[in-house]
Amino acid sequence: MKRRMALLLGAILLLAACGSEKAEAPAERWTVKGRIVAVDPVNKYVTIDHEEIPGLMAAMTMPFPVEDVRIMEGLAEGDAVEFVLTRKPSGVTITRITKVNASALAPAAPREFTARGRVVVVNAATYSIMVENEEVPGVLTAERRVFGVNPPSLLEGLKEGDRIEFTLTRRESGALVITRLRRLPE
Repeated sequence: MKRRMALLLGAILLLAACGSEKAEAPAERWTVKGRIVAVDPVNKYVTIDHEEIPGLMAAMTMPFPVEDVRIMEGLAEGDAVEFVLTRKPSGVTITRITKVNASALAPAAPREFTARGRVVVVNAATYSIMVENEEVPGVLTAERRVFGVNPPSLLEGLKEGDRIEFTLTRRESGALVITRLRRLPE
């Protein structure tokens, strides 16, 4: 009887241990198009002016780490590319990158348009601002987004809470960059 109870208790503990193991979550992956801005094989980074990555980030220019430096071979500034971005415990990493025809990057929306919004964050180190923008029908939904700013001098004197009108220029990759900006009266 005691032996049976011990076996039953052992089986229950074994089942509980098996049930408590966590299944590894499937990796999140995005296939993205963009244009190479810089290749840094020494530090295993490639900077890409990329299209919007739905559910992850707006279109912008930023450096990404690569899983293996060999996938960067043959890449040069200006190349049109398609890449696979994979979320890993350390962050997002490019796991595959291939050159594509530049016509695959043609934007569908106007090249330049004007929008209005309120500054949420100014980041002079990355020449960017987060804006809570108003809707531009057919082009831009009302939401918070980060935009690169070029020229960086547009950031001078800009502060959180400022109401602004700004011109967005769409790059070939689809990234939107603020190229003109003015403060609006409250």
